[in-house]
Amino acid sequence: MGVVRSLARGCYLACLIFTINLTGCQSLSRYESRLSDVSEALSQGNLEKAIDAHGYLSSNDDTLLYHLELGELYWLQGDYEQALRSWLIANKIVTSWESLARLDSSLVIQDVGSVLINDKIKTYQGYDFEKVMLASRIALTHLMMKDMPSARVAIKATHEREAVIENFRSRQRQHLQAEQTEKNYSLLDFPDYPADTLESTDISNLRNSYENALSHYLAGFVYEQLGEPSLAAPGYRKAAELRPKALDLLPGAKTLNTRMSRAKVDDSTDLLVIFEHGLAPVKKSIEIALLIGQGGDATYVPFSAPAYNAPQVTEDVGLTMRESSLQFSSDVVDIDAMSRRALKDEMPTIIARGILRSGVKVAMQNAADELDDSGLMGGLIGLAGVVTELADDRSWRLLPRNIGIARQLITRGTRTLELRSGSRSHSLEVLVTGRFMLLFVRQVGSQWYVNQVSFN
Repeated sequence: MGVVRSLARGCYLACLIFTINLTGCQSLSRYESRLSDVSEALSQGNLEKAIDAHGYLSSNDDTLLYHLELGELYWLQGDYEQALRSWLIANKIVTSWESLARLDSSLVIQDVGSVLINDKIKTYQGYDFEKVMLASRIALTHLMMKDMPSARVAIKATHEREAVIENFRSRQRQHLQAEQTEKNYSLLDFPDYPADTLESTDISNLRNSYENALSHYLAGFVYEQLGEPSLAAPGYRKAAELRPKALDLLPGAKTLNTRMSRAKVDDSTDLLVIFEHGLAPVKKSIEIALLIGQGGDATYVPFSAPAYNAPQVTEDVGLTMRESSLQFSSDVVDIDAMSRRALKDEMPTIIARGILRSGVKVAMQNAADELDDSGLMGGLIGLAGVVTELADDRSWRLLPRNIGIARQLITRGTRTLELRSGSRSHSLEVLVTGRFMLLFVRQVGSQWYVNQVSFN
């Protein structure tokens, strides 16, 4: 019996040392604090410093996130080859997830580490909207590199990814319903959780968390420029279905034939402007009370869940061109709302993992108390459970908060673009040239990043 007790103590001590060691690891640090030097340098316009600071964030569990963020920095720098290289690495990881998602609907409670320690131990797989935005970013990068055939392939992959996600989430919901326990917890059972941050008209109006109107409008634009109106029209229509108010005034399927029939010798440019501003919202870890029954007793255990702060007031955003009546919509993609919708949809699985994890920790503590009359081992294991109980606050933070688009047939020549985001404004001289042109503008803090490409 003494040997058994010694072995048990050794196992619990090893577990304790492992979990306490984690307190000094990236897995237990706030992602926002890790990214602070990067975002600060980005808002100051110092991309070289941002890229250098980002180099210290690499870890095996965050490979996808690392390359998502790095690609965004290179993209803003105008280094499309490096951006594409990073995003293609990230895309391989997402493609591997897609292969599993096509077959396995039980990816609800994954890695053992997420059950024993916390969700941040899990390998980061990205939110659904991040997976789709990645495919859209890759398509945009090919466009900026004037590689229309590759852009067309990437756009097709975007739509295929949406279909995989839709099918997987449908099967996952069925799996969760089949595995429901006697008590099906919801956010209403946790009064300490700020559930109101996941409830708003903007969030509820979204069809889901991952489809975005920009990717479908971009599909229409690319197919149109490639002379494929039969493929362009569905893209425009789907974009309008997703954001009808935002895209009501912009050129789309209704005027497609007119635009397709314009003379190739005219002196106008079909100009598409993508205006992105801000940064994606910050997640944090919230501790909520949970009572776990064990052996006839009810024991309080800490259970953490990710949460967002209250949504910020949307800034007034404007984009005008002095020499033309540029048609602009500022609210084509609301990544802030998509982030909150994604978290809201994931909360049932987060709660399921948290309850299971809390039960495991209580069982370990009780078992340790039985083996150690002093209660010291159980107390230490309980302390380790508190120290390591953190929610997963990782996300693709360098994405913009909102995306708007403008489009117009513009007479070629130098034009002045006036940009406004809240109290910040910026004037930009643009040489409009080519049969069609893509202009990308990104505002972060007081900095404005501009990239453009023209096609003859």
